[in-house]
Amino acid sequence: MTLDDDSSVETIRGLELQIAALRARLSHKPGQPHISGLSQREALLVESNHTACLGSWAWELASGDIQWSKELYRILGYDPDVVKPGAEAFFSAVHQEDRDRVQRTANRLLHSHQAETEEFRIVRPDGSIRHVHLEGTPIVNASGQKTHLVGAMVDLTESLAASALLQQTVAELRIAQRQLRVGSYVYAPSSSATSWSIGMYELLGVDEDQKPSPELFFECVHPDDRNHAREMTGRILATGLGVALELRMIRKDGSLWYAHADSVPQRNADGSFILRGIVQDITERKLGEERRRHSEKMIAVGTLAGGIAHDFNNYLAVLMGELTLLRTTLAPGQHGLRSMDAIQEAAERCAKLTNQLLTLGRKRSTQPELFELGGLLRRMESMFRSILGERTELVLRTNGKRLYVLADPTELEHALINLAVNARDALTAGGSFILTMDRVEPSWSKGGPSRKPQAMLEARDTGAGILPEVLARVFEPFFTTKAVGKGTGLGLATVHSVMERAGGHITVESEVGRGTAFRLYLPLEAEPAEEITAIPFAQSASVAGGKTILVVEDMSALRSVIASQLLDAGYQVQTAENGQAALDLLATMSEAVDAVLSDVVMPVLDGFALRSILAQRYPHIYCLLMTGYAEAEFDDARERITLRKPFSYEQLTAALGALWTHDTAPAAVDDEPLRAVKAAR
Repeated sequence: MTLDDDSSVETIRGLELQIAALRARLSHKPGQPHISGLSQREALLVESNHTACLGSWAWELASGDIQWSKELYRILGYDPDVVKPGAEAFFSAVHQEDRDRVQRTANRLLHSHQAETEEFRIVRPDGSIRHVHLEGTPIVNASGQKTHLVGAMVDLTESLAASALLQQTVAELRIAQRQLRVGSYVYAPSSSATSWSIGMYELLGVDEDQKPSPELFFECVHPDDRNHAREMTGRILATGLGVALELRMIRKDGSLWYAHADSVPQRNADGSFILRGIVQDITERKLGEERRRHSEKMIAVGTLAGGIAHDFNNYLAVLMGELTLLRTTLAPGQHGLRSMDAIQEAAERCAKLTNQLLTLGRKRSTQPELFELGGLLRRMESMFRSILGERTELVLRTNGKRLYVLADPTELEHALINLAVNARDALTAGGSFILTMDRVEPSWSKGGPSRKPQAMLEARDTGAGILPEVLARVFEPFFTTKAVGKGTGLGLATVHSVMERAGGHITVESEVGRGTAFRLYLPLEAEPAEEITAIPFAQSASVAGGKTILVVEDMSALRSVIASQLLDAGYQVQTAENGQAALDLLATMSEAVDAVLSDVVMPVLDGFALRSILAQRYPHIYCLLMTGYAEAEFDDARERITLRKPFSYEQLTAALGALWTHDTAPAAVDDEPLRAVKAAR
């Protein structure tokens, strides 16, 4: 073992001092007094020998006399009163596996004029094993004749244990730094001496044979942050105050990462500084913060969107209701019907837009179903072709696989339509839109870790591609590169929201001039034992038959439209502007009312509270609820909401007609009318 640490250097110095003292003692002539300085030095040497675990020995070759110091006895574990110093006692203490090697070294020392050193193990009488370092030096007289062999033995056991512990600690530190993505450094500005930990080299992506320096570190800093890093380093050296900063970094392979650098200056006795610090990779944290900001933005936008959608739905309900009533006044082919068709189409498009807003804000309740993904693609094939046009080739690749997912098929269809529209706009000169379906095994992906196999659906176009600065924002709500009036900026944001609601995620890759690929990932479900088929539900006919409906709605225009539609359908109608007004009216004519159609969110008394009171006071009266909000706004109460605004004349009459065409008690009408309305849609 090479003795290159501080304690080993002191040991060697102690050996040199021991040998010098022995030489002085052996060169002393009888009758000549020792100088007091040497005697004091020897006294100090005895004490230092014990402290340094340093034992000495001397062998007078002419007489064969051998002497051991007390410390050497202690190292060997021998009792000075029992064991005489000698070669036999010494070699019997040497470990059996090392004995031949030590004997060969002793022979060389005996037959040459060169000093010898050796490291080996000894076994004490109590069985304990010690690691020692032995040094021997020949002493010659004035005529060049070798007269003595002197030397020293150092007990290295604790030193080796400490060295092993140090190596283990360094190894553990290296592992910890690698796991924590941390590197450490020391910089002495006065001498420019710099040292980096292995973790620092790994973080920066720098080869370990490169000499560390501040300039090498600055080269790894992003060019836009480099001057800031230099300025902050100068401030630390000027003020002596520690500074923490975040920097963008660039590795040799060009990859970008984020670093947190924390420097702590330490002042030396001469007033100079030594800079100690760590650098940590905080890329995951920064990405997490970015995802959280995006999520908060989506929540804020969703809250705004939900409020807008509610008011918009009320106005749309008025518009669509009035159109329905107006149609009844015109004969087939009469002038104005075409204009009404255009208005009706515009209103339906607005209704779809509000649905997008609710989906974006996660305020539309999902209706997940287990279905086969390939079947959904095949059913949408004609719709895709209609959207893409004749100049764009549609390619469906299911790879012969049947992949089942649990999601809202309506929402997923809506997402795929948005992707098709996006591809159409990118393929202005024609090209291909390729839908590929495949199974993906669990792995870490850009969207996060997957614990189960995924169904992957790739929507790829061969269009112009997306610029990098635009690609980073494609899922932002209301962000669009299309001309004014050509896009709402909600399409891809809605797709992103749909995938999150379904428990999946979406990624995007694009190359300018080659096209764009969106990949949708959904958790893969087990194939059902039996094929899933839709169960038809026969829509109930509206049976007015003199029935009286109490319409409760706080928006007067909408209340009037609904009343007119019900009158047109053959019902008798009463109206109230809120729940309390409805109860006041029922107190005088409850027997004449067959059903209550109430809005949910109203001042004074809302629809839920009204329904609860009706069930207690007037159990013979049915109660249907309607709202411009999404069902998800009301938690577990959504199954009690029968109509979601804007609804059509057919949906309204179907929901009411279902009350009297099914043997259902008024207190338990939650499910049947709701399913009737869904079937009517």
